[in-house]
Amino acid sequence: PLFQRAHTLTPGTTTMVTSGGRVFYIQDESPMGFAGLPGQWRLIARDAFNGKLLWKRDMGPWGLEAWSWFTAGHMVRFYNPTHVNRRMVAAKDRVFVTLGYNEPVSALDPATGKTLIDYKGTDYADEIVYREGVLYVSVNDRPQKPLPGRGLNAEPTKENRSQKMIWAIEAHSGKVLWRAGPYTGVTAHSNRLKSQKTLLLVASEKGVFASVDKDSMVGLDLDTGRERFRASVPMTGTTSLLYYRGMVLAGHRTLTALDADTGEIEWTNRIGNLGGNLVNPDVFGLGDLVWTGNYKTMEMTAFDLATGKVARTLSIKDVLANAGHHHRCYPNKSTVRYLI
Repeated sequence: PLFQRAHTLTPGTTTMVTSGGRVFYIQDESPMGFAGLPGQWRLIARDAFNGKLLWKRDMGPWGLEAWSWFTAGHMVRFYNPTHVNRRMVAAKDRVFVTLGYNEPVSALDPATGKTLIDYKGTDYADEIVYREGVLYVSVNDRPQKPLPGRGLNAEPTKENRSQKMIWAIEAHSGKVLWRAGPYTGVTAHSNRLKSQKTLLLVASEKGVFASVDKDSMVGLDLDTGRERFRASVPMTGTTSLLYYRGMVLAGHRTLTALDADTGEIEWTNRIGNLGGNLVNPDVFGLGDLVWTGNYKTMEMTAFDLATGKVARTLSIKDVLANAGHHHRCYPNKSTVRYLI
């Protein structure tokens, strides 16, 4: 669409992925310009070359009505889970998605949108990673919702906070290969959304990696889910976790590079962020460099992957200073040649 629904609401596109010449995204199709109407969220598939509509499916509860206590007003756009963009993965022959905020993971036919399989027991899943025929899914033990309270402040409560398990699932059959946990996860919010945490789940040939609490991350064996290491790294919900060339890179205010086999810290360096506390910091692995962005200096900085020393800087002042908007609603992307 040329315009989204209203500036005071959550961004109208929460997730977008592509595979096999198709693009898939979750879009709010409520009338534009009106903040008081309920959302009309749909999963939409289009031809990635010319935009031709292929199919649509209605989403279950999604958007502010599903995950926030705050559904109207100028500040409402700030109260969204930072990991909502990690709810959908497109592979060659399937699209994996939660068709609602507290729904289980489903596999859809990318050509028709029809459900091929619902993965039993994955209710309340909130992150999906796919690798070589296996799904790695973060599954909560209860529905995710804001804490009780008034305004921003949560009421004091002795309720046990929800915990997460990491499931490894054979994508084609739905067979559960292993489960690991429980883990707490981390949050970007200090308000009533702080109960909705993320593991920043990553899978690679070296294992599965997750931020299990605010002070540590773990590396799990790919085949068994056994914990191979636990490393002390400051983590929040606005941390980025990336595997690249044998390294696990955790970026918050500091970029920390860990050996993916042992969890030993190889180097650290200070970084900035382009989107404040609303999006995860950019961490892009390109060649022998790791790129991050900084809104204060309006630069992209490249660190040498082996040493952590600054190798290059690139000004993005012309992109940000004169754009007429704040840089915060969506994560950035990279290709082997371009930062977008």
